[in-house]
Amino acid sequence: MMEITANEIKTKGISAIDGIFMGGDDAVITVKGKKKFVIIPIEKYNKIRELELELAVREVKDDIATGRSYTGVKKHLKKVANV
Repeated sequence: MMEITANEIKTKGISAIDGIFMGGDDAVITVKGKKKFVIIPIEKYNKIRELELELAVREVKDDIATGRSYTGVKKHLKKVANV
Protein backbone atom coordinates (compact mmCIF):
# COMPACT_ATOMS: atom_id res chain seq x y z
CA MET A 1 0.00 0.00 0.00
CA MET A 2 1.44 3.30 -1.06
CA GLU A 3 1.43 6.36 1.15
CA ILE A 4 0.84 9.97 0.17
CA THR A 5 0.95 12.97 2.46
CA ALA A 6 -1.87 15.44 2.82
CA ASN A 7 0.63 18.13 1.84
CA GLU A 8 1.32 16.37 -1.48
CA ILE A 9 -2.41 16.36 -2.22
CA LYS A 10 -2.60 20.01 -1.24
CA THR A 11 0.23 21.03 -3.57
CA LYS A 12 -0.25 18.60 -6.49
CA GLY A 13 -4.02 18.09 -6.37
CA ILE A 14 -5.65 15.18 -8.17
CA SER A 15 -2.48 14.45 -10.14
CA ALA A 16 -0.87 13.27 -6.89
CA ILE A 17 -3.71 10.80 -6.42
CA ASP A 18 -3.63 9.61 -10.04
CA GLY A 19 0.05 8.78 -9.68
CA ILE A 20 -0.37 6.51 -6.69
CA PHE A 21 -2.52 3.98 -8.53
CA MET A 22 0.31 3.17 -10.92
CA GLY A 23 2.06 1.32 -8.10
CA GLY A 24 -0.92 -0.47 -6.59
CA ASP A 25 -4.65 -0.45 -6.10
CA ASP A 26 -4.94 1.56 -2.91
CA ALA A 27 -3.09 4.14 -0.87
CA VAL A 28 -3.00 5.72 2.56
CA ILE A 29 -3.08 9.46 3.12
CA THR A 30 -0.95 10.51 6.04
CA VAL A 31 -1.50 13.67 8.06
CA LYS A 32 1.40 14.80 10.21
CA GLY A 33 2.99 11.37 9.83
CA LYS A 34 -0.08 9.41 10.92
CA LYS A 35 -2.22 7.25 8.66
CA LYS A 36 -5.59 8.97 8.36
CA PHE A 37 -7.44 7.96 5.16
CA VAL A 38 -7.45 5.25 2.52
CA ILE A 39 -7.96 5.89 -1.18
CA ILE A 40 -9.27 3.03 -3.32
CA PRO A 41 -10.59 2.81 -6.87
CA ILE A 42 -14.38 3.07 -7.12
CA GLU A 43 -14.64 -0.52 -8.41
CA LYS A 44 -12.99 -1.82 -5.25
CA TYR A 45 -15.16 0.42 -3.07
CA ASN A 46 -18.32 -0.84 -4.78
CA LYS A 47 -17.24 -4.46 -4.23
CA ILE A 48 -16.58 -3.79 -0.52
CA ARG A 49 -20.03 -2.16 -0.13
CA GLU A 50 -21.64 -5.12 -1.91
CA LEU A 51 -19.93 -7.54 0.47
CA GLU A 52 -21.00 -5.46 3.50
CA LEU A 53 -24.61 -5.51 2.32
CA GLU A 54 -24.50 -9.26 1.67
CA LEU A 55 -23.19 -9.78 5.21
CA ALA A 56 -25.96 -7.60 6.66
CA VAL A 57 -28.61 -9.61 4.80
CA ARG A 58 -27.03 -12.85 6.02
CA GLU A 59 -27.05 -11.58 9.63
CA VAL A 60 -30.72 -10.57 9.40
CA LYS A 61 -31.66 -13.95 7.94
CA ASP A 62 -29.76 -15.64 10.76
CA ASP A 63 -31.57 -13.49 13.35
CA ILE A 64 -34.92 -14.46 11.84
CA ALA A 65 -33.99 -18.15 11.71
CA THR A 66 -32.88 -18.21 15.36
CA GLY A 67 -35.78 -16.16 16.72
CA ARG A 68 -33.73 -13.04 17.51
CA SER A 69 -36.12 -10.80 15.60
CA TYR A 70 -39.51 -9.25 16.27
CA THR A 71 -42.31 -8.85 13.75
CA GLY A 72 -44.51 -6.56 15.81
CA VAL A 73 -43.99 -3.11 17.25
CA LYS A 74 -45.34 -4.12 20.68
CA LYS A 75 -42.86 -7.01 21.00
CA HIS A 76 -40.02 -4.76 19.96
CA LEU A 77 -40.96 -1.99 22.39
CA LYS A 78 -41.29 -4.53 25.19
CA LYS A 79 -37.79 -5.84 24.41
CA VAL A 80 -36.34 -2.32 24.28
CA ALA A 81 -38.00 -1.35 27.57
CA ASN A 82 -36.48 -4.38 29.33
CA VAL A 83 -32.93 -3.60 28.23
